[in-house]
Amino acid sequence: DSAYLNRTSGTATSTRIFTVSVWAKRATIGTHTILNLAPLSGSTAAPTINWGASGTIQLATSGGSVMNKVTTRTYENTSKWYHIVARFDTTQSTAADRVRLYVDGTQVTSFGTNTIPSQNTDFVLNSQVMQIGRATSGGSPTQYLDGYLAELHYADGQSYGPDTFGLTDTSTGRWIPKSLGSITYGDNGFRMEFANSAGQTIGDDTSGNTNDFTVNNMAATDITTDSPTQNHCTFDPFFSSTTMGLTQGNLTVTDNGGTSWETAHVGMPVKSGKWYFEATVDTAGTYDTFFGVST
Repeated sequence: DSAYLNRTSGTATSTRIFTVSVWAKRATIGTHTILNLAPLSGSTAAPTINWGASGTIQLATSGGSVMNKVTTRTYENTSKWYHIVARFDTTQSTAADRVRLYVDGTQVTSFGTNTIPSQNTDFVLNSQVMQIGRATSGGSPTQYLDGYLAELHYADGQSYGPDTFGLTDTSTGRWIPKSLGSITYGDNGFRMEFANSAGQTIGDDTSGNTNDFTVNNMAATDITTDSPTQNHCTFDPFFSSTTMGLTQGNLTVTDNGGTSWETAHVGMPVKSGKWYFEATVDTAGTYDTFFGVST
């Protein structure tokens, strides 16, 4: 659908040094914008962070001539939260250090496309319409996000590594969020917790800058308890019948009314232990409906 958040930025602390950190969980595979820091038109240095069409992660500018980094690896697991850190510092003399990408605490070094900004490149960051969950190209909206986001940080003027935001759980070996220390956000920076309680609303910036975002086409019911520290199962498009329509972040299934057996499976296999689930029937059709566990 067309849910997104936006705000018009002021003058950046730096147009060369900044960091973006976000936890993201995909619902489908396609080209979807996570964060667009400036409209993708009118300039070749407007940065954006995308899920790529084939399951990749892409850091790019408008047209890709200034920057276009597309991972070789694909990230297609729709049941998993990924931690993405994009670290920008074009003042670096070493080209590979000007834009660094980390996923789950590990630096990504293999890129199918790897256009790197020239030294001291200035990105377009002053007085721009920033968007979370979509981009704008030629004045038209595009690349709406289909998935989940948590803990989105934009540190203006700072170059932070992933260990600022996460750590390895020594008991499981998994990369997990950690309690945050002191983070300097700069003039345009923000922290989005996407809360809807304790006096906060979905678009509130909780960094202390009050760089709040306007919420568009999104309701309080779009906030879920699914998070990097409490990952819930959702229906998996790869293991479900193609005739089963998955919406609302793969939480809702709509059958096409056909007479053949059709199934929608969640993406977390169960091998042992005790488990609980529940489902709500919104509209009962004329065919049999079953809930349960399958091999």
